[in-house]
Amino acid sequence: MRFSKTTLTTLSGSLSLLLISVYYYIEGFNVAVSDIGLYRLWSYDLLSHLEPQQLPGLPALLAFFRFISFNVISDIILMVSIVYFSWLILIAYTLKILDTIAPETKDLGVLLISFFPFFGVSMIAYPAADIIAHALFFCTIFYSLKFEKTKFLIFFIMSTFIHKVLWPFLILLAVLNYFDKKIDLSQLIYIFIPIFSYYLLIYFSLSEISLGIFSNFSTNLNLTSNFTYPLNGIFENFYENSLISVVKGILLLTAFISSVLLIIYAIRSRNLLLIALTFPIMILGMFVNEFTATSLIRHCKVLVIPFCVWLSIEQKSFLVFLNNKYFYITLLILLILSQLVFGWYQVFYETMR
Repeated sequence: MRFSKTTLTTLSGSLSLLLISVYYYIEGFNVAVSDIGLYRLWSYDLLSHLEPQQLPGLPALLAFFRFISFNVISDIILMVSIVYFSWLILIAYTLKILDTIAPETKDLGVLLISFFPFFGVSMIAYPAADIIAHALFFCTIFYSLKFEKTKFLIFFIMSTFIHKVLWPFLILLAVLNYFDKKIDLSQLIYIFIPIFSYYLLIYFSLSEISLGIFSNFSTNLNLTSNFTYPLNGIFENFYENSLISVVKGILLLTAFISSVLLIIYAIRSRNLLLIALTFPIMILGMFVNEFTATSLIRHCKVLVIPFCVWLSIEQKSFLVFLNNKYFYITLLILLILSQLVFGWYQVFYETMR
């Protein structure tokens, strides 16, 4: 039996997820820690604004699926299931996007998105909001490309409620669609009304102002620091006597350099969509602080789309090698190993805290 590369990627991802989940179970690792635990508690009272630094999308999804499943499935299993199906949607829409703008690279693109180094399927076993955010954002991109206005507006609005890192991308994408005459001025305004209304509701329903997400932006981007410099959050990792920190620094620097090179290509090719996908990553890399710099790696998977476009246009001769089945299998194995390493790191990190 022969599988397509996308099918092989999906099956390999599902197996990797199972392996990481079994490892967590053996180690007694409880994923309901940090943001995951807060999302879970928040889902029982959506207007509590329990985690002011985050958005209510994942808690709302958890509350909805808990309700329709009659509260018989554990919250963690529900969260993992939500993120897993979001991952499948992300694969499907990565395929759709690349089939539209860079068809020669679609198999490679799906592989890189599905098993993004360290932060692919590992982020299903540890069910943060990242994959849901990326899935909805890729849906938004696809319907923008296809001029399907209603679907674009729906997925755009949904995306604004999932992860704050998406906001710069969404703003640029909205402006781009406005100047491309895909949406009019009134639609450009009202797609931001739901998220604005949510915070207005929180402002009036709570006894005190608790819009911590805005101060969180300032802290994450070092705007509240008395002394900082561009790339501070990246280079600080190299000053620590830790192999993990150095590896993290190398990954961060690679992500930043990739964003710079790709935005140069996007500007030269006058591709506004690619600019919208690369510019926020470059800014994030320049100003994010050391403690939240990992978000640069987690979210720079959106660079896979510009990277694939660059490959399909500028590196056609190289595509023969990249699409070779032996290269594909080798890359797949390496990326699977990176997911397993991150699964181990999660347990190690929580043990050392």
